[in-house]
Amino acid sequence: MKNERYVRPSVAGWLLPTTAGTFIAAYGAVSLYAAIGPVPDLVPRSVFWVVGMALATGWSLVYLLVQSLVDLALLAVRVRTLVNGKAAWFSAIVAPLLPLATYAAYSPHKWWKLGPWAVIIAFVAPMLVSAVAIRLFGAKKP
Repeated sequence: MKNERYVRPSVAGWLLPTTAGTFIAAYGAVSLYAAIGPVPDLVPRSVFWVVGMALATGWSLVYLLVQSLVDLALLAVRVRTLVNGKAAWFSAIVAPLLPLATYAAYSPHKWWKLGPWAVIIAFVAPMLVSAVAIRLFGAKKP
Protein backbone atom coordinates (compact mmCIF):
# COMPACT_ATOMS: atom_id res chain seq x y z
CA MET A 1 0.00 0.00 0.00
CA LYS A 2 1.33 3.38 -1.00
CA ASN A 3 1.72 5.88 1.83
CA GLU A 4 0.31 9.23 0.80
CA ARG A 5 0.87 12.32 2.85
CA TYR A 6 -2.43 13.69 4.12
CA VAL A 7 -3.13 17.24 3.06
CA ARG A 8 -5.94 18.92 4.93
CA PRO A 9 -8.37 20.52 2.48
CA SER A 10 -8.47 24.28 2.71
CA VAL A 11 -11.46 26.46 1.95
CA ALA A 12 -9.52 28.27 -0.78
CA GLY A 13 -8.31 24.96 -2.24
CA TRP A 14 -11.94 23.84 -2.46
CA LEU A 15 -13.70 27.08 -3.37
CA LEU A 16 -11.47 28.27 -6.22
CA PRO A 17 -11.76 25.11 -8.35
CA THR A 18 -15.44 24.75 -7.51
CA THR A 19 -16.17 28.30 -8.64
CA ALA A 20 -13.85 28.55 -11.63
CA GLY A 21 -14.55 25.03 -12.87
CA THR A 22 -18.29 25.62 -12.92
CA PHE A 23 -17.91 28.77 -15.01
CA ILE A 24 -15.37 27.13 -17.34
CA ALA A 25 -17.71 24.20 -18.01
CA ALA A 26 -20.76 26.41 -18.57
CA TYR A 27 -18.97 28.90 -20.82
CA GLY A 28 -17.31 26.08 -22.76
CA ALA A 29 -20.64 24.31 -23.31
CA VAL A 30 -22.35 27.51 -24.47
CA SER A 31 -19.48 28.36 -26.82
CA LEU A 32 -19.45 24.86 -28.30
CA TYR A 33 -23.22 24.81 -28.73
CA ALA A 34 -23.20 28.28 -30.31
CA ALA A 35 -20.44 27.23 -32.70
CA ILE A 36 -21.77 23.86 -33.89
CA GLY A 37 -25.22 23.35 -32.36
CA PRO A 38 -28.59 23.90 -33.99
CA VAL A 39 -29.47 27.59 -33.83
CA PRO A 40 -32.70 29.15 -35.17
CA ASP A 41 -32.21 30.59 -38.66
CA LEU A 42 -33.31 34.09 -37.67
CA VAL A 43 -30.81 34.36 -34.82
CA PRO A 44 -27.15 35.01 -35.68
CA ARG A 45 -24.73 32.72 -33.88
CA SER A 46 -22.97 35.68 -32.28
CA VAL A 47 -26.22 36.93 -30.72
CA PHE A 48 -27.03 33.38 -29.58
CA TRP A 49 -23.56 33.17 -28.00
CA VAL A 50 -23.91 36.50 -26.15
CA VAL A 51 -27.34 35.64 -24.76
CA GLY A 52 -26.13 32.12 -23.93
CA MET A 53 -23.15 33.48 -22.01
CA ALA A 54 -25.43 35.76 -19.97
CA LEU A 55 -27.71 32.82 -19.16
CA ALA A 56 -24.68 30.61 -18.41
CA THR A 57 -23.49 33.17 -15.86
CA GLY A 58 -26.79 33.03 -13.99
CA TRP A 59 -26.97 29.24 -14.28
CA SER A 60 -23.40 28.90 -13.01
CA LEU A 61 -24.21 30.93 -9.92
CA VAL A 62 -27.21 28.71 -9.15
CA TYR A 63 -25.22 25.53 -9.80
CA LEU A 64 -22.37 26.83 -7.67
CA LEU A 65 -24.79 27.38 -4.81
CA VAL A 66 -26.27 23.87 -5.18
CA GLN A 67 -22.85 22.24 -5.44
CA SER A 68 -21.49 24.15 -2.44
CA LEU A 69 -24.52 23.26 -0.31
CA VAL A 70 -24.14 19.59 -1.26
CA ASP A 71 -20.44 19.72 -0.36
CA LEU A 72 -21.15 21.31 3.00
CA ALA A 73 -24.03 18.93 3.75
CA LEU A 74 -21.86 15.88 2.99
CA LEU A 75 -19.10 17.36 5.14
CA ALA A 76 -21.53 18.08 7.99
CA VAL A 77 -22.78 14.48 8.11
CA ARG A 78 -19.20 13.24 7.72
CA VAL A 79 -19.83 11.31 4.53
CA ARG A 80 -17.22 13.08 2.37
CA THR A 81 -14.50 15.68 2.81
CA LEU A 82 -14.06 18.81 0.74
CA VAL A 83 -12.23 18.03 -2.48
CA ASN A 84 -9.08 19.93 -3.39
CA GLY A 85 -6.25 19.78 -5.88
CA LYS A 86 -6.61 17.92 -9.19
CA ALA A 87 -9.72 16.08 -8.04
CA ALA A 88 -11.44 19.39 -7.27
CA TRP A 89 -10.66 20.80 -10.71
CA PHE A 90 -11.74 17.61 -12.47
CA SER A 91 -15.03 17.31 -10.59
CA ALA A 92 -15.78 21.02 -10.90
CA ILE A 93 -15.42 20.90 -14.68
CA VAL A 94 -17.10 17.53 -15.28
CA ALA A 95 -20.04 17.81 -12.84
CA PRO A 96 -21.81 20.74 -14.60
CA LEU A 97 -21.70 18.93 -17.93
CA LEU A 98 -24.35 16.38 -16.87
CA PRO A 99 -27.14 18.89 -16.19
CA LEU A 100 -26.15 20.91 -19.26
CA ALA A 101 -26.35 17.79 -21.42
CA THR A 102 -29.70 16.94 -19.83
CA TYR A 103 -31.04 20.40 -20.68
CA ALA A 104 -29.79 20.07 -24.26
CA ALA A 105 -31.48 16.68 -24.62
CA TYR A 106 -34.77 17.63 -22.96
CA SER A 107 -35.25 21.25 -21.99
CA PRO A 108 -36.90 22.08 -18.64
CA HIS A 109 -39.35 24.48 -20.31
CA LYS A 110 -41.05 21.48 -21.96
CA TRP A 111 -42.50 20.61 -18.54
CA TRP A 112 -44.67 23.76 -18.46
CA LYS A 113 -47.90 21.74 -18.94
CA LEU A 114 -47.41 20.24 -15.49
CA GLY A 115 -47.06 23.64 -13.86
CA PRO A 116 -44.29 25.97 -12.71
CA TRP A 117 -43.07 23.60 -10.00
CA ALA A 118 -42.44 20.92 -12.61
CA VAL A 119 -40.24 23.35 -14.55
CA ILE A 120 -38.31 24.25 -11.40
CA ILE A 121 -37.86 20.59 -10.48
CA ALA A 122 -36.75 19.76 -14.05
CA PHE A 123 -34.25 22.62 -13.78
CA VAL A 124 -32.86 21.78 -10.32
CA ALA A 125 -33.03 17.95 -10.23
CA PRO A 126 -30.20 17.36 -12.76
CA MET A 127 -28.03 19.84 -10.85
CA LEU A 128 -28.66 18.07 -7.56
CA VAL A 129 -28.14 14.58 -8.97
CA SER A 130 -24.90 15.62 -10.65
CA ALA A 131 -23.52 17.38 -7.59
CA VAL A 132 -24.33 14.49 -5.23
CA ALA A 133 -23.07 11.80 -7.62
CA ILE A 134 -19.73 13.47 -8.36
CA ARG A 135 -19.11 14.08 -4.66
CA LEU A 136 -20.12 10.61 -3.49
CA PHE A 137 -17.95 8.87 -6.08
CA GLY A 138 -15.13 11.41 -6.38
CA ALA A 139 -14.46 12.77 -2.92
CA LYS A 140 -12.62 11.00 -0.12
CA LYS A 141 -14.25 9.64 3.01
CA PRO A 142 -13.24 11.41 6.22
